[in-house]
Amino acid sequence: MPDTLRTVVYVLLGTAAYVVWWFIVLRIIWRFGWRALEQSYPLPYPVTGPRFGNCTLLVPPAGRYNRCIVATIAREGIQILPVGLFRPGHRPALIPWEAVQSVQRGASPAAGFTLRFPAGKHEAYLILPSQAMEEVARWTDPGDYRA
Repeated sequence: MPDTLRTVVYVLLGTAAYVVWWFIVLRIIWRFGWRALEQSYPLPYPVTGPRFGNCTLLVPPAGRYNRCIVATIAREGIQILPVGLFRPGHRPALIPWEAVQSVQRGASPAAGFTLRFPAGKHEAYLILPSQAMEEVARWTDPGDYRA
């Protein structure tokens, strides 16, 4: 086999393996992470309100969306959705304010704050930027706040 053809075959096989690997990883994350949110908090209709990007969502045991969640804060709750690249296979979810169990401030003002809420058999954590604090404070009970 000529060297050029061998190089092309290796590049194609490497690319295919990379795509298959990420398909499997994203499928596992969806199965054990986002799916619990979709089932627990279906979005009946899109909400309107201030949007905050670069949010992080942790859904144990396998769902970890680092700085790739867009959160819309409204009277009904918080609508969450992954950014464009991760959006296929992820329906928006609406976490109602009643489901929020606690609001915990970060170690510094720049660290933002964390909302804790149930997601299936586990608890999920949504980390919002500090700019969203005023909006969240409008809709949550001050008794939910922890330092």
